[in-house]
Amino acid sequence: MPDSATMRARAFTKVVIGVALVVGVITTSCGTPRQEPPIPTADFTPQAVLEIGPQATRWIVHGPSVVADGATATVPHDSVIEVANATDMTIRVQGDGGLAFDTGRMLAGERTTIALTEQVDAPKTVRISVDGMDLEAKLVITPSTR
Repeated sequence: MPDSATMRARAFTKVVIGVALVVGVITTSCGTPRQEPPIPTADFTPQAVLEIGPQATRWIVHGPSVVADGATATVPHDSVIEVANATDMTIRVQGDGGLAFDTGRMLAGERTTIALTEQVDAPKTVRISVDGMDLEAKLVITPSTR
């Protein structure tokens, strides 16, 4: 009959082999590792900036597909625009009375980004107003050429 040290060594070996088999079965049954979703590649660089000043509004053009003429800018429907408060007061800017967009309260110097996601089949004019100020601008959204 084997001595107790040999019996303990055999028992330990059997336990180690058993644990290794269990770990191997669990690992192989899990399948392939989970793939992380891709990072979105949306570009939120504004194609045009509507600057609200104390006396007037003006469009600053950044994109090649944007046309600005005075207080009117024309952009494709999938563009991004920015509204900048260049006044020394709190303002609220809305497109079509808040139906197209609403910036909410904008403190002096603040900027906000607006993504134009509504699909249009024909040019759509959005009238932009500034609460508490007699200022207006227009945004003409055209079907995308992309």
